[in-house]
Amino acid sequence: MSNDYGKLLSIRYTKGFVITGLIGRLPMSMLGLSGILLVTSTVGSYTLAGMLSGSLLLAQSLTSAQRGRLVDRWGQRRVLLPVVLAHTAALTAILLCCLLHGPDLLLLAFGFVAGTTFPSIGALVRSRWTDILSGPDAPPGAPALSVALSLESAIDELVYILGPLLATLLSTSITGAAGFVGAMACTLVGGVLFATRKGGGGPHPRPAVDSGSVLRIGGIRVVAAVCVALGTILGAVEATIVAYTKEHGHTGLSGPIVAAFSVGSLVAGLVYGSRTWRGRAANRFVLSIACVLVGMVPVMLAPNTGLLAAGVVVAGIALAPALIGAHELIQELVPAEKITEGYSWVQTTVGLGLGIGVSAAGTVTDARGAHTSFLIAGAAAALAVLMSLPFRRVLARAAVHEPQYRGTHRRTGWVPRHAIRGGQVR
Repeated sequence: MSNDYGKLLSIRYTKGFVITGLIGRLPMSMLGLSGILLVTSTVGSYTLAGMLSGSLLLAQSLTSAQRGRLVDRWGQRRVLLPVVLAHTAALTAILLCCLLHGPDLLLLAFGFVAGTTFPSIGALVRSRWTDILSGPDAPPGAPALSVALSLESAIDELVYILGPLLATLLSTSITGAAGFVGAMACTLVGGVLFATRKGGGGPHPRPAVDSGSVLRIGGIRVVAAVCVALGTILGAVEATIVAYTKEHGHTGLSGPIVAAFSVGSLVAGLVYGSRTWRGRAANRFVLSIACVLVGMVPVMLAPNTGLLAAGVVVAGIALAPALIGAHELIQELVPAEKITEGYSWVQTTVGLGLGIGVSAAGTVTDARGAHTSFLIAGAAAALAVLMSLPFRRVLARAAVHEPQYRGTHRRTGWVPRHAIRGGQVR
């Protein structure tokens, strides 16, 4: 396993953008919790804290893909640097508004601006890996792109383990605003350093005729819909774990059990990337979705916190290949000039599902109890199977007829043979 990942990180420039990308992604898991701690410690309102998180998440979901399109057109450095600075300024405004007890509407407006300018570092890192490992000028003997996507999936899980711990540590040991300031620092330092690192990330070749959003590709719509369901599973499970442990008198175990969920995904992601897979990514994706449904059964049936901890590890192991498979399909389905937008849609739809899962789990928990709330995740997994299985052929067929590199390669002028029809590049 370590050999493939070692080869991957031995490629020139990759260690730099992987490390800075990790730092820049920490706010992804810190802002929600640290924002709640900031608002409740200064204003004292959980309602306002929830509204702030909601406005930030809504704006992020609405604009993530559009930022991806800008990156594809102009390159990461030219877009990311102003986005990071604007996002940091918006977070600073939120901080000052809380400390100075500014108007609630102004605070929510700053939250919307912060979401609009949220730097989607995860999509940008994956885009860099695609630039480096795909096409004719990939380093000789380099591992497959699936190894890099698995590595990034594992790093995402590491971020969701470390981020909340860091936010809680800062906010409880220093002041309620310290976790939020830490998230701001990670955004600024990680974002700027990532944007200025070499290795991929240049502007992608622009087609003669812009075909519009990647959602026009049938397979992408299927992947996006399934990712909403996967995000719903993540949100529902994590929200319900907190309520479940409280109901059973083990509130202190909520953090470790949520971490166990992420650890399962982290390990599964690394193992998935270490394998050489044969066959179509579409078939693996559909199979992994079915495994997610099976993996949710121990969680839904867990009678106590001990078995719940074991169950979420199984669920986490099942989820990782599905999320990696979604990114693999994006790489196959989306033309090179729109690859960042494609990866951004995965993050957007998973984020949308997270919001749905948390909200639905909270409602069901209040009405029927935490154990019943796990059925939300089970229903989302079943829905993901129902959405993916009938469209397996659509995904596979699209992967054949929608080659990633459409047109000339931006560095070598290479044109794929299947892209030539009648002597013209399509």
